[in-house]
Amino acid sequence: MEIAANVLVPPLRDQIDRLTSAEQELLRTLRHVDGSFLMNGPFTVIIAHQEEMIGLIDRTRLRPLTVGVKGSTVFLSTKESTFRLVCPDLDEAWIPAGSQPTIGRLGNPVPSPSQPHFWIGRPEARPLRRV
Repeated sequence: MEIAANVLVPPLRDQIDRLTSAEQELLRTLRHVDGSFLMNGPFTVIIAHQEEMIGLIDRTRLRPLTVGVKGSTVFLSTKESTFRLVCPDLDEAWIPAGSQPTIGRLGNPVPSPSQPHFWIGRPEARPLRRV
């Protein structure tokens, strides 16, 4: 799933330059071979199926995506207020970095900006302030 997300919304070139050489080679190859699948313009995409929920935002974050976590529950929305109505006392909330896929899987620990193994590339999420 991470590979597909990086085909649709690859990191910016300067972000790729900061990765290890193996990650750089993979992302540059994906960009070269599958460049026609690149999604341009402002967008937010949230996809859910039986065991996964994926959030994608454009590379420059022109459209919002917010992630919230309460226990083992992951919330994805374009606005934090939507899941604050359902769960006002979130454990954690953040705005993911542009082009970084947010993936929550059943049976796995919940994604977090402090757990970089949930991200391809560098986790450059911006934490939200608690209100």
